[in-house]
Amino acid sequence: MGDIVRWAGRELEAAGIAEAALEASILAAHALGCRRTDVYLRFGEAMDPGSLEMLKAMVGRRRKREPLQYIIGIQEFMSLEFQVDRRVLIPRADTEVLVETAIDYLKSIARAASGVMGGSRDGPSIFVDVGTGSGCIAVSIAKYCENVVGWATDMSARALEVAMANAVRHGVADRLTFSCGDLLEPLKGFGMEGKISLVVSNPPYIDPRTRESLQPEVGVYEPEEALYCSDIVGLYSRLADQAAPYLVEGGMIAVEVGDETATVVKDVFASRGSYVGASIVLDYGGRARVVRAVKRDAAGSGRR
Repeated sequence: MGDIVRWAGRELEAAGIAEAALEASILAAHALGCRRTDVYLRFGEAMDPGSLEMLKAMVGRRRKREPLQYIIGIQEFMSLEFQVDRRVLIPRADTEVLVETAIDYLKSIARAASGVMGGSRDGPSIFVDVGTGSGCIAVSIAKYCENVVGWATDMSARALEVAMANAVRHGVADRLTFSCGDLLEPLKGFGMEGKISLVVSNPPYIDPRTRESLQPEVGVYEPEEALYCSDIVGLYSRLADQAAPYLVEGGMIAVEVGDETATVVKDVFASRGSYVGASIVLDYGGRARVVRAVKRDAAGSGRR
């Protein structure tokens, strides 16, 4: 088996894959149905014909620069495994900053309601994940925050199929509602105005003119509707305006942004009379990654 795994590594290296040996072992583990560390322990064994054919097929796909995550069907995010395929964007570690911002906020609400203020709040906090894709944001929030329920919207019904499967996978489907439609349009008619504590979103924000400069894994294989936006100001403005009526006073909106668009998006929220305290959150590499703002209350502040 060692010779086969090394062959796979050479094939991937020839195709320009940066971590060819690592990916070869991941593909071998997937073909064998074992952990990657076990592959090395079995180097002296022969690979059964079925697993060998499966590995060769996966190496062929990866040589064409199809993302590894689509080939094995899994991507880790927030220490959880999410099903992914070409219907959805592959979750990135950068987006964990957005989820952590959301979780910290929702937990602060819970502490204020049950600890500092005494007593318990009436029912769970409600959040909305706009453009949910694989569901990684909504599912992670629901998984790590007990007293919340959420809505997850997406324009793609096919993406919602993946998101719902991931909600079931992680045992939070009973606390999430999935709806197909543009931004917060699916919430219309459900009487949710003034009841949402948090609106969170990772919308498309890559300039389509940069498409040719992207790695083929992104530019060729990932769904373009989840990647590209030619009108950043227009998109975030619509999101900010649609979210405002649904947010409670002091509720938060938090969105992922590109480092080069963060100030523009911050200005969008700051220019809206509905919000106060627009600010930028940096990722662990020191790049601008999240813009957040708070729904203004009747007194003009963002306190709940």
